[in-house]
Amino acid sequence: MQAGQALREARLARGLDLYEVKRVTKISVPALRAMEEDRWDDVPAPGAEALLEIYAQFLGLDERSLLAEPRRTQRPAIASSRGILLAIGFAAVVGLIIGLVVVGVAIAGLTVAFWRHTRPAPGSERDLDDVERPVLPDGFRFRTADEAGPQAAVQAHLDAWAPSAYTIEGYEGVRRTPPYRGDLHVLVEAPDGTMAASAIMWLDEANGTAEFEPVGTHPDHRRRGLGRAMLLHGMHLARAAGARHMTVACLGAPGHPAARGLYYSVGFRMFSRDVPLIRTAGRP
Repeated sequence: MQAGQALREARLARGLDLYEVKRVTKISVPALRAMEEDRWDDVPAPGAEALLEIYAQFLGLDERSLLAEPRRTQRPAIASSRGILLAIGFAAVVGLIIGLVVVGVAIAGLTVAFWRHTRPAPGSERDLDDVERPVLPDGFRFRTADEAGPQAAVQAHLDAWAPSAYTIEGYEGVRRTPPYRGDLHVLVEAPDGTMAASAIMWLDEANGTAEFEPVGTHPDHRRRGLGRAMLLHGMHLARAAGARHMTVACLGAPGHPAARGLYYSVGFRMFSRDVPLIRTAGRP
């Protein structure tokens, strides 16, 4: 069995989708998907071996037996990733985005590498001092996962992100994640009882910050303003829980203007952009 197939089968056996794995491991969904499809050359920095080790340990697999696959199939130019330290960031200061790009530095006598960009993932933020009141269409109402129960929360996820392998067991794993709170897991219930939209807020009490992740709407209920109302309602709940600041990440936002427009419509503005770099083959 190839390494990617072993990773995918272990994840599905635990009832997890890629977004739940991302939440815990901090590995991007494109990187997780590349590993499961054995596309080791497409795994971004810090590289296939480092990320595979994290992913395998999360799934309870023996990473040593899996590491042979990327070592065998990767291009020589990116086969060894552990010697590369890479940090890239963009910071916002008084409304001005100041980009500071720190490119990979080789250690122990390694030569300078050549890099290419992969798809950026912008992060957006706003404060919670003045939040607009949400307005839902007639017949819709806000619920929380605590109120609606696990089955409703899971079905809302399945409807918004189909196809998905999310299960009650997978949701129980999410509930056991320390920052998770059912009263900050927001749902929008349609007049027929369907959970039409869903968003989880992850509260960092120490820093007074909360993050939306994920945010989604049932296909039959899109373009009705439910997502916007849900975000505004969620920010009111987050502020009541002690948050002063809100963030959201929109992977590949330039290619997803609808998602970016939704977040901007409720006051978010870009403050950072993660730009993974991959060393190209055939360079000196």
